[in-house]
Amino acid sequence: MELNRVCAGALTPTERKLARLWSEVTGINTIKADDTFLAVGGDSIAGALLINRLRTDFKVEMSFPTLFETKSTLAAIAKMIDKVEAVSGR
Repeated sequence: MELNRVCAGALTPTERKLARLWSEVTGINTIKADDTFLAVGGDSIAGALLINRLRTDFKVEMSFPTLFETKSTLAAIAKMIDKVEAVSGR
């Protein structure tokens, strides 16, 4: 899957990597920065897979409620990941 097709409109490296993860767990090819996980077909099983991948790939913890909040867009979650990485020095 070509990255530009996966992440329409995402600009940051974190958004691009996160969009690829969302695409892998949901099967949706086009993910936009203002999409929410639920909007792209995320369910509890995909959410569990994604939370595990976030832990593995980004070394961050995320709860189900945070993932499924309507304001938790791809861009917003990417910003949270970037803040965690900045604080932890990664």
